[in-house]
Amino acid sequence: MRQLSKREQLEKNIRRLQQLGFSQYSAKAYLALVRLGKGTASEIAKKAEIPQAKIYGVLDDLYERGFITKIEDVTPASFIVEKPKEQFLKFLENFAELADYLNEIYNSAGAESKYGFVTKGNFSGKLQATDYLYIFDMSDNLFKKFFERKIHNYFKVGGPSNSLIAVGDKYTILLIEKDHGVQYIKIEDQIFSRMIDTLLALSPSNRHITEEMYEISMGEPILYIDSVLTSSGYVFGQYGTIWLSPERFFIKIPGKDVYARPLTSLASYVLTEDDSIELNVARLDGERELSEIFTLSDPTIILNLIDFIKNRKK
Repeated sequence: MRQLSKREQLEKNIRRLQQLGFSQYSAKAYLALVRLGKGTASEIAKKAEIPQAKIYGVLDDLYERGFITKIEDVTPASFIVEKPKEQFLKFLENFAELADYLNEIYNSAGAESKYGFVTKGNFSGKLQATDYLYIFDMSDNLFKKFFERKIHNYFKVGGPSNSLIAVGDKYTILLIEKDHGVQYIKIEDQIFSRMIDTLLALSPSNRHITEEMYEISMGEPILYIDSVLTSSGYVFGQYGTIWLSPERFFIKIPGKDVYARPLTSLASYVLTEDDSIELNVARLDGERELSEIFTLSDPTIILNLIDFIKNRKK
């Protein structure tokens, strides 16, 4: 077997970290810091080949998730990685526990288990939709029958037509229609909300759909949310929010009107060499609106999602 070059080994390790939920930038920054041992934001950005505009958000995310340590009694602040093997063994325990959790659901006989599961059949109670971050509905009537109040992040999805999953901040519930009634399963753990954050590449601070976003979107489902670090061109500013619906994209910069355009108006949308998104919007008057957007998460997620939506409509 051919021995991998250092570059090939690095790229392989980046892909491995991405499989565990790291963004491309987070994986690059983490591996760079492991190689450096200790470094400032600028040093890590240079070693990891990450734009300076991105590195602070990436390091904040790694710090909040406990993968790196921040040394603040020096200027500029430095970062280190402590005991990476122990960190990852602990991190991977979550995935091993998930297998145990699912097995407990499968074998559940209706009593509370040691993993915090509560199940009961013939459920007939009422639930508050606003207690949940996401509701994924595969049924025709479970939401209408058992939930009160309106939730903005409600998704009608495919799959088994007799079930509903509601993901809360601290627990998740499943409702499953059976011949004898409705089975209620409550999982008293945050594992599913963490998994959804990982799958959608959202930080906890970004996953909530606000009332303003919902109203601006005019009820269209919001498929993806990310932070805008900086933007220039037609849309310029800092520390905003970008989100996508099946029909439009929206950019909100503090103190400015929301920039909303149909996805069909995008003449082009490409990833630049600086890992920003270049948007080229064609107006009805023939003019073009060019903007360059630096996002907190991996920008290819947005581009791939736009491709997916556009191709689905063809």
